[in-house]
Amino acid sequence: MTLLEHYLNVVGAGLPKGADRADILAELRGHLESNMDARSAALGRPLTDTEQEAVLADFGDPFTVAKRYGKKPGRGVAFGPFQLISPEYFPIYAGAILFVLTINVIIALAEVALTGVSFMALVRQRAVSLIILFVVLTLTFAGVDFFLRRSGKTQRGAPESWLFYTPYLKYVPRWYSASGLSCLSAVALSWGLWWGMWPEVPHLIVGPAVDALELSPAWQLLQWGLFALLLVGVGQRAFSLVRPDLNWLPWAVRLVVNVLCVALLYPIFASAPFVVAPDAAAASAATLELAQRINGATLGLLRGFGIYWGLNMLWVGLVCAGHVAYRVHHRRAAEKGQVPSPDDSLLRFRRERAVGRRR
Repeated sequence: MTLLEHYLNVVGAGLPKGADRADILAELRGHLESNMDARSAALGRPLTDTEQEAVLADFGDPFTVAKRYGKKPGRGVAFGPFQLISPEYFPIYAGAILFVLTINVIIALAEVALTGVSFMALVRQRAVSLIILFVVLTLTFAGVDFFLRRSGKTQRGAPESWLFYTPYLKYVPRWYSASGLSCLSAVALSWGLWWGMWPEVPHLIVGPAVDALELSPAWQLLQWGLFALLLVGVGQRAFSLVRPDLNWLPWAVRLVVNVLCVALLYPIFASAPFVVAPDAAAASAATLELAQRINGATLGLLRGFGIYWGLNMLWVGLVCAGHVAYRVHHRRAAEKGQVPSPDDSLLRFRRERAVGRRR
């Protein structure tokens, strides 16, 4: 697939419903091919990938081009003048929320059918974990949307080019590395405080009943594994800020991390309960109820993350396969002299960075 075809695919995905997609894309293809042919004739040779990108960038990023055909913005999420999620990304956010709710309803119905427990009892039991998941998803989408709007989408010549959404055709966007570094660091800090200062920090949040509880030994051991994988994600985001040209690294790291997380699911669920009262006979009713609520919320969160890790593992695996296929194809084309080699692209990126620093 050529760069022009990738570009047109992005434009096509952004066209409004009801638009004559085939005619619009055919018209755009003819216009852009004419521009490329004119540029190629002026140079007296075929255009390189970088020169083709320049022609496409002159025409505009594909999201803006799609908006020229009358796509109206939908609703977003805002509190007064503060916009959390823009209309452009609201459908993706709403789809993620709906997906999480659907999965939880399916799991709850299966549990009702197998155990006979009341559906409303399950809803009450998992309400806290669902609220936490909703907040986490909202904050995640709000953070990504903020970095997207801040960085912009028409950054010609910038490593985080928005001409394409195919990961192997662009550098690692800085918004991805910066937002991931911020969010994962905040999660690691919060988790570390909760875990390392038990029960002082939980005492401030859930009350004095937590003083009589402690983390189970099995859960403490397994948390080391999960916490280490979280720190790997933090390190990868920090590294990608420095080296956005290594566009395969985030996907390779995420694949390994998600595979390991999925592998840890069985021992994690088998280690329940996660919070215990060492002296259950002497513990108060409030303490035992709190332990049950913490264990239920933790189980719900882990169930939700387990679904995310599994689906993400499959998606990231497909992206990694695309990276491998593209690099193999690009190497073969470079050996035939049809395109610059990947090493040439890397050297060009380093020269651009050096020029930018001197300025």
